Amino acid sequence: MNLAIIQFSRYRWAAISFSLFFVLQMGFQFWSGAFQSELGGHPDEAAHYVTGLMVRDFIRLGNLENPMEFAEDYYIHYPKVAFGHWPPLFYVVQAMWSFLFSASRGSILVLIALLSTILALSVSWLVRKEAGLLMGVLSGLLTIAFPLVQKMVGMVMAEVLLALLMFWAVVFFALFLEDGRWKYGLWFSVFAVLAAMTKGNGLAVLLIPFVALVLARRFDLLR
Repeated sequence: MNLAIIQFSRYRWAAISFSLFFVLQMGFQFWSGAFQSELGGHPDEAAHYVTGLMVRDFIRLGNLENPMEFAEDYYIHYPKVAFGHWPPLFYVVQAMWSFLFSASRGSILVLIALLSTILALSVSWLVRKEAGLLMGVLSGLLTIAFPLVQKMVGMVMAEVLLALLMFWAVVFFALFLEDGRWKYGLWFSVFAVLAAMTKGNGLAVLLIPFVALVLARRFDLLR
């Protein structure tokens, strides 16, 4: 009975924190005028959005036997396609979201807000385990309010998804350092690969094992 109460309390905390972070994030987006913008917040924003549309239209309409022909024809009509210049994961996520909801820019901005909320909740959860509920909630709020996060959340960019994946890669490698269980190393590998498949910057996460093993002097884990 006590265990059930504890589990319910944890779920309730997560639900309340998620709702708080998401509402605040959406509020910041409206306040900054993100939904009235014209894909001009960054030189790459239009390319990210159009490439996501191309992936969606390819899945919905394209000739699966000849993707290059579809991409070339799409590029002729919408020359902001950048598939191949950046890895595909962000565009696949955009496409899946747009099938469930809408392909409009406003809808994709809600997706970005959702991803940033999950990032804030992840930071909050980790800090809460170490420093308590209040510090956990404050850390989540600070994550949302961080100027660079706010800048990225106001645009259709891959950075928020990249930050989320890299965050969990670091968490799982830290757990691997603590007890050496292979499952944590495996999860690190999964999130590291997903980060690299989101944007080239994600390759930086591959430096973590080398730096961490040296600083922690856990050379036994090299086995």
